[in-house]
Amino acid sequence: MYRLIISWICWVRILGQSRPNIVIFMVDDMGIGDIPCYGNTSVPMENVKSLCTNGAVFSHHTTVATICTPSRAAFQTGRYPVRMGLAGQENTPPVNIFTAGTDGLPRNETTFGKLAQRAGYFTGYVGKWHLGLNENWHDDMLHGPLGHGYDYFFGLPYTLVEEFDNTDGFFTLNRFSLKYFVAMMALLAPLRLFLNRWTFFLVCIMQASLAWFLLEHFSIIHQENWWGRSPFMYKFLNSYLMEDRDVVEKPILLHPWEFSGSSVEHGKYGDALIETDHCVGLIMDKLRELNILENTLVYFTSDHGANIQLGKHGGFNGPYRGGKGNGALEGGMRIPGIIQWSEVVQPGMRISEPTSFLDILPTVAELAGADTTNLHLDGQSLLPLLKGEQPSQQTKFLHHFCDSEIFASRFKYADTVYKFIFREPKLDHSGLCSGGSGALCKCYGEEILTYDPPLLYRIDEEPGERLMVGHNSILYSVLHGIITTEKERLTKELDDTKMTSQFADKSRVLPKPWLQPAYFSIQYKEQN
Repeated sequence: MYRLIISWICWVRILGQSRPNIVIFMVDDMGIGDIPCYGNTSVPMENVKSLCTNGAVFSHHTTVATICTPSRAAFQTGRYPVRMGLAGQENTPPVNIFTAGTDGLPRNETTFGKLAQRAGYFTGYVGKWHLGLNENWHDDMLHGPLGHGYDYFFGLPYTLVEEFDNTDGFFTLNRFSLKYFVAMMALLAPLRLFLNRWTFFLVCIMQASLAWFLLEHFSIIHQENWWGRSPFMYKFLNSYLMEDRDVVEKPILLHPWEFSGSSVEHGKYGDALIETDHCVGLIMDKLRELNILENTLVYFTSDHGANIQLGKHGGFNGPYRGGKGNGALEGGMRIPGIIQWSEVVQPGMRISEPTSFLDILPTVAELAGADTTNLHLDGQSLLPLLKGEQPSQQTKFLHHFCDSEIFASRFKYADTVYKFIFREPKLDHSGLCSGGSGALCKCYGEEILTYDPPLLYRIDEEPGERLMVGHNSILYSVLHGIITTEKERLTKELDDTKMTSQFADKSRVLPKPWLQPAYFSIQYKEQN
């Protein structure tokens, strides 16, 4: 199965007031070089191109994490994901793995939905969530969209992965380990001293069945990758579509695709881009039909860079090296940033200041008149930049994480944006991380290079990150002093206040039967 690009749309609309409507498009795993205003000329995307033409384009827009769950947690809250325990650690999963686990966006975090609801908006979330779902029961939604301020939800609690196209049955021996099976059965030997033959035989049958199930479908007994699961179980537990609290399709069925073959040069990935553009057009057309486009802020972005580990099936990151999962290089952290808002934003505006999608929540909060004083946000409102005002003279630091570790940081000094790299994964001769096609870059272990002193780049002038600022220069000494002080400040603050990684707690990560929303197949039925 080819992994489609999943559009994430949040539509918040205020009733009877003059404040703007807000529509947010977030595309999954899309590279910055995949859309028109950032270099793409070979895939027709007229609707996205229209956003570029009629809105403001942020040419230095970034994410804080280069994989899904921590990136989306940061976007939803305007805060670094390590603060809420949604960043991995060594020997933990890097993202939310099971929708029937209890790890997820904490209830005390303030999201776009909560802010907008409090300000009188009607809120909706359509598409990929991937931030956890339930806490105590299969439909409480305490970690899901309905528990975080969204009045309506239609979409995927998880995401789309290759395993959802798996056709294996339940009874297989693909991952079974005879060594571990024998060890688990040997534990029963002492019971024979206390049980009669038939009782012992029944206990052995039960133990053998349980041992096979755990060894074939899970990896709980392993010290490494204990969150592993068989393709069958991955699909069974996570492949479903929901509307509010109801499962409306299980498993997710990929129906015949009307956009198949639309892209001549870029295959199925190009087809997905064209479909994404078509969906953007449908929403924009509806805004025009309702005569509310003029008073609607539209934001378009991606959760992180394209997955270049997939080759031509993974997208394009423009002039930047690295991609999804690489917490150090620009390809994974540079993302599109487009805002169209006819009443305020001048068409064709281009903003070169370094910004982050952490800045979108405080921007929306300011528009909605919401108080963010006690939220301890890591972003800043973009309204001054959108209105053409001069940027703040206060130094703005943007930090980039791989799991819970700061791999890179950037800031502007004397009208130049500088980026420090403290750690990065080893790359092969083709610029990819080890592990083969689709493998994520590591954040810990022997595959990581640590730099002391760190590498420094004039990142706008050297987007390929090859020509460094010399360690012996006066400039390096000054900038290194600035970033060292800031990094020490942030590290101490995080150590004092952050939540322990939820992904390190097996009792939270592993699935619970009572949290699984559906067990049987459900066929989706169109509603009139």
